[in-house]
Amino acid sequence: MLGRPWLWSANLLSAFLIGAAAGYAIAIPVGPIALLIVRTGLRRGFGIAAAAGAGTATVDLVYAVTAVVVGSAVTSALAAVVAPMRLAAAAVLIYLAVRGLMRPRRTSSALDSGDDSSAGSRLAFAVGSAILIGFALKIASDALAP
Repeated sequence: MLGRPWLWSANLLSAFLIGAAAGYAIAIPVGPIALLIVRTGLRRGFGIAAAAGAGTATVDLVYAVTAVVVGSAVTSALAAVVAPMRLAAAAVLIYLAVRGLMRPRRTSSALDSGDDSSAGSRLAFAVGSAILIGFALKIASDALAP
């Protein structure tokens, strides 16, 4: 046994696990991408949701590597186009909002079709990636704000 035996009691381990679970529940934010993946998983199954999650994780990895490698150079180069980027992002968001409000609700979509094929997994990966890219571009334009 490592250390003092009383440190490794079942009560202490239980308290540690409960605390770790609570910490992760607070530290891991549930945003729109996570909710989309959960919704996809509930409707289509774990495999499709895992593919969508892999797509978002891949894009996050690419963004992290890009930020480390060329972050400061890109930030200084894009400082001159902050206003047009904001206007473009606002126009896209307004367009999507109006389009979403005007279009009638559909109950079936490509992600909800029930097809658990490889093509469905590739589509889920692509959709997860594309949505995260869109959110990241919006966040990047906000981050460049003076």
